[in-house]
Amino acid sequence: MEEVTAESGRGLLPQATGHLAQAGDMGGIICGLDIGGPDSEAAHLVSITHLTFHRRVPLSREIEAYQRHRIKKLRQQQTRGY
Repeated sequence: MEEVTAESGRGLLPQATGHLAQAGDMGGIICGLDIGGPDSEAAHLVSITHLTFHRRVPLSREIEAYQRHRIKKLRQQQTRGY
């Protein structure tokens, strides 16, 4: 899998490790971030729902479509009291 770079409101985040997983309704699609390099003992898994990806990432359109759909579903769940 190709590595992608995510951005937060505070700046550039480390590159994704290429590990993706489905965390179900609660987490959605999650990815592993390389924070602390290879010596890091803790795993950093984050949902891609609220991350921003560079437009040059090959799957950026698909990621944005997933994010819009996921946010819509989360809002629906919130209004229903889930």
